[in-house]
Amino acid sequence: TAWKGTYTSAEAVLTLPADVKWRVPETPAGVGDGTLALDVDPATGRVRGTLDGVLGPATVEGLAADGHVTGAVLRKDPRDHGFTGTLAGDLGDGGAHGTLHVTLAEASAVRRATFDLAPAP
Repeated sequence: TAWKGTYTSAEAVLTLPADVKWRVPETPAGVGDGTLALDVDPATGRVRGTLDGVLGPATVEGLAADGHVTGAVLRKDPRDHGFTGTLAGDLGDGGAHGTLHVTLAEASAVRRATFDLAPAP
């Protein structure tokens, strides 16, 4: 089963213990829109996908079961030090909705994105 749609990414908050003096540097990287496509193998539940736009280019590898999907967001080229993280959402007959939590390799930008997908023709 193929799903395609879009995501919108915004700055996210990283909460640290009070005695930690490090803070995430401000950057506009990864804020905005992009596309997400997932393919779910109905026999195994295995998920593979692609992520493009402000958080990409990246791939998604994960699992779909019982109306839910989870996955890891991985770089197409790990040398680019781009955004990586997790994907979690709900799958239904009419669409899929969920959240991406990602950060740059150096944790210099933390982002939260919401996605909406529809079954692909």
